[in-house]
Amino acid sequence: MANLKGDPKQVAEFDGMSLAPVLKNPQKKLEQREMYWHYPHYYATTAPVSAIRQGDWKLLEFLDDNHVELYNLKDDIGEKNDLSQKNPQKTA
Repeated sequence: MANLKGDPKQVAEFDGMSLAPVLKNPQKKLEQREMYWHYPHYYATTAPVSAIRQGDWKLLEFLDDNHVELYNLKDDIGEKNDLSQKNPQKTA
């Protein structure tokens, strides 16, 4: 987006897709795919956590105690209703 040239050798090592089309045009849709991320820090609102997002589902694994939480973001955008116990197969 900044029109900077990257190092082709380094860029070739990344798996991902650009979010620039959506940032430039919120009406644009991206191909649906899983997203993975890791937040390794303590913060006022969370402890170290890893996450997977697939469609409407988001799975969190808290690294302090390894507990997991599962949310359906379509029905629960605020992540108030942990569904991990009700959906053990999806959680696994």
